[in-house]
Amino acid sequence: MTVALGTIRTGIKTNIAADANFAGWTIYDVEPRNPMRPCAIVGWPDTYDPRGTYGGNIDLVIPVRFEQVWRDDQENDTDLMAAMDNAVAAIESDRTLGGACDDLAVGSFSDIGVRGMPDDTVVAQFSCPVEIMA
Repeated sequence: MTVALGTIRTGIKTNIAADANFAGWTIYDVEPRNPMRPCAIVGWPDTYDPRGTYGGNIDLVIPVRFEQVWRDDQENDTDLMAAMDNAVAAIESDRTLGGACDDLAVGSFSDIGVRGMPDDTVVAQFSCPVEIMA
């Protein structure tokens, strides 16, 4: 199967946006200059072979970052844990992305915690890799 990168990224966005647990979140399949939070950002893979036809291996790893504005320690901790609990089910709700790939799986979460942004906003965040098999 030949993997169409744009279709894969849009499919991941669609899966997250369709999940009721992420109602009120803005879901991007582009890197926004000024994201509206809470949000999930479907990123770019580190490597991509546009001519690749694969045979069931992990062909692409698409990073997805979830962010929300930091408000209160306990409130954000609870919200961040809920988003982490719901992210896997949301992303994996259609594991073939409408036939765009053979399968996908969410890998281990990373970058969990709080970080400052260039505009002095503080966000709670986590990232997860989406492993695409074609």
